[in-house]
Formats: sequence, C-alpha cells, structure tokens
Amino acid sequence: MEFILVRHGEAEELSGDMTDEMRNLTGKGRKTSKQIAKGLTRFIAAKTKVQLWSSSLPRCLQTAEIMADVLGAKIKFANGLTSSDYGSVTDLITQNIGEDCLIIVGQKFFLEEYTKHLTGIALHYKKCAAAGIRIDAGQPLHAELQWFMQPRCLKRIR
Repeated sequence: MEFILVRHGEAEELSGDMTDEMRNLTGKGRKTSKQIAKGLTRFIAAKTKVQLWSSSLPRCLQTAEIMADVLGAKIKFANGLTSSDYGSVTDLITQNIGEDCLIIVGQKFFLEEYTKHLTGIALHYKKCAAAGIRIDAGQPLHAELQWFMQPRCLKRIR
C-alpha cells in the first residue's frame, strides 16, 4: 500500500483572539497546496484508488480540499492526527490496507513524529512537504520510506 503524508500549506499568523486551532490557509498556502497536489499526481499511478484523510484543523482541511479537487478524491476525517496517540492512525492504516493509496494531511508535529514512529527516520516537514511510505500488507506496521520531497521540488514536477 502506498501511504503519503502531507503537511498543510502556509497558514495565517496568530493575531488577536485567534487560537492555533483557528488558523486558515493564506493565499500563498492555497496556491502552493494546489501546486504540490499536481506534483503528487506523478507519484500516484493512473486509475489508483485514493483515500484522502485530514485532520479537522482548518489549515489541514483546506489543504485536503485543494488536494481532493486535483486528485478527484473525497475527504474523510481521522482521529488522532493532532496528537502523539498513534493507535487510531495505525488502526486506520490496518483497516484500509487493501487500498491503493492512502493520503493523510496533517500538521508538522504529528507528521514528523509519526514518520519516525513508522520508519525510524526523522524528517523535517516544511509547509506542503510530503513523504511516500510503503506499507507491507502482510505486516501493516512494517513501513519503509520511499521518497521525501519538500514543496520546492514538488511544485516543479510536471
């Protein structure tokens, strides 16, 4: 199974009474999200069934909405994408192990920690960075990093 982790696009700066959980994408964040979604299409084989999961944070959901439009996928919500409790995400992977491609859009802390949890590799996800991980269907917790791209590279893929 192909498993892709994507960090959300650039979000608004905190201001006034705004909390971190309320931050939306900026115009630049929307533009970059669309560009990287187009770049990701090169990593997903034609006719591949794509499941797109998102954190409920507005900036993650907005990034996922842009990706859904480009990839022709529907968005689902997953619990556990904002904490270090990986059990629900691991359950999500296990329940969808037969799917062609599972994409999760989340925030930096979760993505970096979960990538390390799965692969043992520490990565630094800039905004709109993505990692492709191969999950072994016979051993759902056996994962191998296939590729990792920062947004600068993903935006250039045509």
